[in-house]
Amino acid sequence: PPPPPPPGELIPPPPPPPPGEVVVVPPPPGVPISLSSSGASVSPPPPPPPPGAVSPSVTQKPKQPLRPLFWKKVGIHPAGIAGKSLVWRDVPVVSLPEDMTQFEELFARKQSSAAGSHDSVAQSMTTKAAKVVTVLDEKRLRSVAVVMRTISYSMETITQALYDMDASLVDMETLQQLHNVQPEQPEVELIIAHMSSAGDLDKPDMFLYQLSRIEHFSERLNCLLFQSTFQELHSEVGNKLTTLDTLLTSLLTGEGVVKVLGLILALGNYMNHGNFTRGNAGGFELDLLGKLVDVRSNDKKKTSLLSVVAKMYIDQFDPAAAGSVGAVFPLPEPADLMIASHFKFDDISADISTLDNKMKDCEKDVEKMLDESSSEHLQPMKEKMEQFISGVQQFIRALNTKLAFTQEHFNKAVQYYSVTPKPGEDYVTLSHFFGIWSKFSHDLKKEWQQQQKLVAKQRASSMRHDKSMVLKKPVAAGGLVRKWSYAPL
Repeated sequence: PPPPPPPGELIPPPPPPPPGEVVVVPPPPGVPISLSSSGASVSPPPPPPPPGAVSPSVTQKPKQPLRPLFWKKVGIHPAGIAGKSLVWRDVPVVSLPEDMTQFEELFARKQSSAAGSHDSVAQSMTTKAAKVVTVLDEKRLRSVAVVMRTISYSMETITQALYDMDASLVDMETLQQLHNVQPEQPEVELIIAHMSSAGDLDKPDMFLYQLSRIEHFSERLNCLLFQSTFQELHSEVGNKLTTLDTLLTSLLTGEGVVKVLGLILALGNYMNHGNFTRGNAGGFELDLLGKLVDVRSNDKKKTSLLSVVAKMYIDQFDPAAAGSVGAVFPLPEPADLMIASHFKFDDISADISTLDNKMKDCEKDVEKMLDESSSEHLQPMKEKMEQFISGVQQFIRALNTKLAFTQEHFNKAVQYYSVTPKPGEDYVTLSHFFGIWSKFSHDLKKEWQQQQKLVAKQRASSMRHDKSMVLKKPVAAGGLVRKWSYAPL
């Protein structure tokens, strides 16, 4: 053996072994060398793990490269981390099946070079870009895509609804969305041109193209949309006129209204007795009605004059039903009067004119479809739309007649109650007239309800007092005489 190096000098590493030569690593000092049956030396077995240490599970070697599982290893120490045990110390060693062929087929790593993968991705992107074509700008493309996602009907159902003019097949919201994105002629021409020269169209483009293939799509859609909305618009206008007529009839013929005004007139003349200017009045302007709630007594209770009117009305005109569910408020409901105060005859007239204009537009569309449609698409559109337009014309005439009657009815009520226009206005408006009655009805109903509660409370107290003396069960006296006695409950 070579002599030992001088103290402090480093030992150079040994030269690499020749190819094919087996290197025997000497054991640590004190460990004997064991020999195989052939006389060759072999390495000793590894030492056992220290007490408490966890051995990793032994895995088989896969026959082919597999996809990696990206995780972060957890270092395991016999004592755990900071004195805490780890779950991995309790996980048992799991043996895998000997045959892992199927698993390897599922998770085999794809063999491809980096350059090849980049080329394939680029080729895929180029192919995809070449296959999908759109002629729409970004904003238009996005809006059509949103409509496509929200519509729950198939193109076949939409087509059938338009050809049959059947609004029951699709809802009004869908019709409105189709109206908002309906294809324009320049778009359709671009789409057709790209269909013959380029690849596949994007879905929004194809959607618009399919809509454009429906014969007279725009005219059919406009008529079907008007057909779906007409009933709602007609009912809205009709309900406004009906509300006004009902309230005006109640104010002109209601017995409760004149009785309340009579009480106010009597109390006012009583209070104005001896006054040459205000006394002995035969009537008063309705502006007073909104001020009655502010006329209060001089005592600590500060009772309003309107409270006195409510109590006197109940005592004189409705004593039997007072305090019960059968009591009827003498004026129209405050909420109805408030709603009427927001109406305008000009707005109602404009709504009717809008209906008439839409009907005329629909009539023109129908005439165009009848002149240009193919014979297979004339029916049932022709029969349905002619019947619909005829009915709409009758409804519009009826609305105009009802509007004229309501305006006359209102003028009669204004004259009946001697209402004058507000300063700066040329005529009495619905807002002014019904605004007076709305506030008065609200104030009076509040006092009327309070008086009804007081009457109900007094009657309940009286009934309890009457029941405080009741008949006890007859008791036999000596078996012959029956005595009756009264005692509190």
